[in-house]
Amino acid sequence: MNQLALISLIVLSSTLSVYAYPQLGSSLSPGRCPQTTEIEGGFNLTQYLGKWYEIKRTGLVFEFGQRCVKAEYKLDSDGNVAVNNSGVNLVNFEVYSVGTAKPGTQSNVFAVTFFPLSPSSQYWIVDTDYETYSLVVSCNDVLGLFNLKDAWILSRKPKLDEEIVKRLVDKLGKLGVPSSLLSTTTQNCDK
Repeated sequence: MNQLALISLIVLSSTLSVYAYPQLGSSLSPGRCPQTTEIEGGFNLTQYLGKWYEIKRTGLVFEFGQRCVKAEYKLDSDGNVAVNNSGVNLVNFEVYSVGTAKPGTQSNVFAVTFFPLSPSSQYWIVDTDYETYSLVVSCNDVLGLFNLKDAWILSRKPKLDEEIVKRLVDKLGKLGVPSSLLSTTTQNCDK
């Protein structure tokens, strides 16, 4: 009975938070995370490294109100990817988060951690052309009954062509991330 109560509480609170604060919502779906797939033609990590600007995202509490969000990916000496995220918060301070992305069983799937004792999160690069855009999904199973998905549309430049954005948003919908959970990241800071 306690497990049923916990599951009910998770579903209720997640549903209410999405309706009350859609900018803070992850996508909650029944079942396990979708099976990750390789990028057609294979994934080239070397081409993917470098700076990416956040164009759209699902609402994560630690990114609430941030603008000018970008990520820098560099290969470290252990063969992992050093992740350096930055953005400007609501009181105009630049904030940073530093993490590590460890390669998974597929070349385009990583286990990302931002704190030494925190569990890793899946970081799945769903689609990229390396030069213009990247579509990323993070999915975590909850008690084997539900999954929580977050997503990011990234660009090599602070702006991305609307046709590309629309195509990527449609692709997210097919993966169970509705467009209503995506917010646009303002990129209005000096370089």
